[in-house]
Amino acid sequence: MNFESVFRYIEKCFGDRFTSFVLSEFSLEVFRNRFVSIVPKNIYGFIKSLSINPILSGIIIGWFRKGEFIPSTNLFYFGKSSGFRFGCSVIAGEQGVKAFLYGNDLLLTSFRGFIEPVEKGMYVAVVDSGDMMPIGIGRLVVDPREVDELRKGGRVLEVIAENIFDLGRLLRDHRLFSIDIH
Repeated sequence: MNFESVFRYIEKCFGDRFTSFVLSEFSLEVFRNRFVSIVPKNIYGFIKSLSINPILSGIIIGWFRKGEFIPSTNLFYFGKSSGFRFGCSVIAGEQGVKAFLYGNDLLLTSFRGFIEPVEKGMYVAVVDSGDMMPIGIGRLVVDPREVDELRKGGRVLEVIAENIFDLGRLLRDHRLFSIDIH
């Protein structure tokens, strides 16, 4: 599997220091031809020595869909918890957070700002303005330079980022994880 698009995204959104940290401390793996995971090198070596084929291991930082890398919120959480700053994000206000967690797109009315770099068409973390933690992944559907013009034109219901994945999905899909005992 070609990891070039993964490293391009990481370098663009987190910078050279984080990219170097990931390269020196972790191995990248793809599971089920889809899920991209970082595995600590010492654990990776141990797993390889067992001659087993694990279903998953490490931290899933994204997935490939039609050959395109889509980041997961785990990548942003991992970067932040490791002491690195991240970009490639849109900040959502309280109403936008609620709507996004229910599977809706982020609208201009709930948009609070960008964490650069961002560009139209890219996958971005949607960040809660309350705690600045990622709540999901969206695809930016407007050019960042157009936002002021959209506001001036009163187009507050314009979609800023379409919902690709949100953490609320885990709660909405709870039926997948529950057992019906009746």
